[in-house]
Formats: sequence, C-alpha cells, structure tokens
Amino acid sequence: MNIEKIIEQLAKESMIDLFYLHYDKLKAENILNEENEKWIKEIIELNGEITFPSTDMEIEADIYEYNDGSGFGVEIPIVLGEEGAELSLFFEARTNTEKTEVIQFYIEAIDIN
Repeated sequence: MNIEKIIEQLAKESMIDLFYLHYDKLKAENILNEENEKWIKEIIELNGEITFPSTDMEIEADIYEYNDGSGFGVEIPIVLGEEGAELSLFFEARTNTEKTEVIQFYIEAIDIN
C-alpha cells in the first residue's frame, strides 16, 4: 500500500472515531489534543452531530504533499446537524524519509464555514 493510501485510511479511521465520539481513543493515539477536543465539542454542541456518509468509503479526503517534502496534509469536509453547517478537519501526517511509514498523524486545525 502506498503512503497516500495509508494516510487516507488513518484519516477515515479517525473520522469514524470522531463520529462515534471516541475522544479518549484519539487522544491516546495522539491524534486529538485537549484544545481540539474542546473546539470540536463546542462546534458539535452549537451545530449538531456530525452527519456521516452511509459508508466510510464515501469520506472524501484531499491529500497533498508539502512542497518541502516534510509530510502530508489531509483535508476532510464534514457536514454538521440538520442545518448543514460545514466543517473542515485538517490532519497532518509526518512520514519517514523514504515515505513508507507514517511516524506522526494528528489533527492540525479545524475550520468552520
């Protein structure tokens, strides 16, 4: 499996954990920090639960490699609640120099539109 597929799978698994509110698991895996957890909870409280696709294969992940070769960014758009508020999660994936293994994967930023 190439590195982009590995990163995509990590992002999809993280989204599933967010949907099911598995914050402790994400924090234990260093994907979610306290600040981002608080921000996500506030956004969900104000806008409603994450609307999840019928299958995890429908999660759209935009993956791009950083120009300096230091890693990859992942953007996943999310719809919240009945009003359809849009949220984007930005993950960061750091890889080894050969780009064969993800050595660090975490939520970098959250943006609500």
